[in-house]
Amino acid sequence: MKFFFSNFFSKLLFISLSIVFVPEFVYSTLMYNQYDPFAYHTIQGTNKYYKKIESGSIEAGLHISPFYQTTSHARNKEGEKTPEGDIFGWWNMAGLFYGRNNAQTLISASPSSKPFALAQAAGGDQPYIPDATTQGYYPRLSDAWRVLDDQSEGGATDFDLKTISIDYTKSENFDETVFKTKMPTTYVDTEKMGIRLELNFVSKIGLGLNIKTGLVDYRTTPSFYLPTPGEDVDKIYIQKYLTKYEKMDAICKELGLDIAQRQEINLEDTFVQLYYRDAFKLMDRDDEHVVNLVPYLAVGAWLPTGKEKNPDVAFSLPTGNNGFWGITADGSINFDIPDAVQLGVGGGFAHFFKRTLNNQRIANDKNQQGIFPWKARVTIDPGITWYFNASVYAPYFIDDFSAYLDVIYLKHHRDEIKMNESDSSRNAYFLPEVNEKNAEWRSTMFQGGVNYEFTPGLQVGLGFQTHMNGRLVYRNTTIMGTISFIF
Repeated sequence: MKFFFSNFFSKLLFISLSIVFVPEFVYSTLMYNQYDPFAYHTIQGTNKYYKKIESGSIEAGLHISPFYQTTSHARNKEGEKTPEGDIFGWWNMAGLFYGRNNAQTLISASPSSKPFALAQAAGGDQPYIPDATTQGYYPRLSDAWRVLDDQSEGGATDFDLKTISIDYTKSENFDETVFKTKMPTTYVDTEKMGIRLELNFVSKIGLGLNIKTGLVDYRTTPSFYLPTPGEDVDKIYIQKYLTKYEKMDAICKELGLDIAQRQEINLEDTFVQLYYRDAFKLMDRDDEHVVNLVPYLAVGAWLPTGKEKNPDVAFSLPTGNNGFWGITADGSINFDIPDAVQLGVGGGFAHFFKRTLNNQRIANDKNQQGIFPWKARVTIDPGITWYFNASVYAPYFIDDFSAYLDVIYLKHHRDEIKMNESDSSRNAYFLPEVNEKNAEWRSTMFQGGVNYEFTPGLQVGLGFQTHMNGRLVYRNTTIMGTISFIF
């Protein structure tokens, strides 16, 4: 199925139609997802403000929220702007040759130097090492190895017709400054569209329940920029055998890695939350009501109904928390100045439970980045994620219009990744600490919106969420609209 609203005019139409939609009791929520770490569900953002129930003992709301999200670059480990595909570092294609054995030395090209195969070719029994022995299973990777190791193969073959400066197949020769000028820069055009649904119940005493989920259609379109070789012999051979797109694509296919455009429609994760929010009047010395103190407390749970990131698809994205179950806790203190404005500060945290995953791509050398050739069984214990927000709510600042603004800072602490192969000696080949460094992120975001109340039972509006700064996160901008039916 084609990615819907795929051109500029259809996007413009989608956003224009979204203006007539906005929710009443949906909240932005922490996620275990560095590509979209604080799910935006309404123009009312964190929505910890006090809203009085006008009639009855329980109020129910049904909210339908279309949204569009686009990504403009990413932030790397240093917080610098970088292409999306280089979020974990530019692709060190030479790192596909690196590795280590139990003695902490480089994996040799000779199969006899290893006690077992890290992986095998389909129908074969040879180790997954790109050398002359395995070239029948991995011909492009083997050709690149035989050219870039700067060693004579013997005989009159074109692999001998070269003069490169170093052996690019050895990790000890890695020089980031030099190698970066020879490797690809990876851009990924990322777009998401979808609909988020929420059902909310709140009682007059301040207790509430909300359930939300969504459906998302996303597309990732990669493009690889290669530096012009010029007369640099090393660049010429690296590009000819390793980084030219046709070679990259063929080598990645040998590794079982898909680097093509991706488009999918999937459910998002489901969130269930219980909360308490009420207002307490504060009087001045003359016993005049001057401000309401509004505490907010909530606990919630993430249910993994969305899609996990596919480790064999380079630009696959999770549509939730990557299959992890999680719990959340939130709180805030708001000050409601009657007929004026509400100001608040708050925060919360999320904890996701560890799980064991098969066939995850794990580094086996400290100088691998961006792309990893080997797969293994690991146990991932996600780090704690927490956030802080400062918020402003201006109810009915113009007739039936209300406005909301949030500034949010969040941080996800480093995951713990442990090898979980049945063979303990096989575990020694991997360096999960390299992947752990990619699983620690933070972000500062700004979100806001304007709500219009046709009647107490029908409210509409338009909101946005945008990235301001961070580490190891996408620089997303989300535009959302919702229609809310209040009963």
